[in-house]
Amino acid sequence: NLNLELSNLKTAVYQLSEAYTLAKEIDNKEQLLKNYKLQKELDSTQGQFQNAFFWQSNYYQLKRELDQQEQPKTQMSYNKSLVKMILELIKLPI
Repeated sequence: NLNLELSNLKTAVYQLSEAYTLAKEIDNKEQLLKNYKLQKELDSTQGQFQNAFFWQSNYYQLKRELDQQEQPKTQMSYNKSLVKMILELIKLPI
């Protein structure tokens, strides 16, 4: 967030709040993940370490959830590649 980098804290707080609300409304977990990370950085910058810990905890919890959802997709992709390779080998003349 550019405003956070430029220390425009009031603007950063407002923008992160709006982004959080929108991400929750549309259930965009990737954007929520980014928002949690930025919220943590903002609160750390302001010395609000208990709030920063709250956002960091939410970040890691959601990250684990997203990683667990991604794991079966990765395994399925690997399995498809393996099957494709085996089928190509079967077609090879001996």
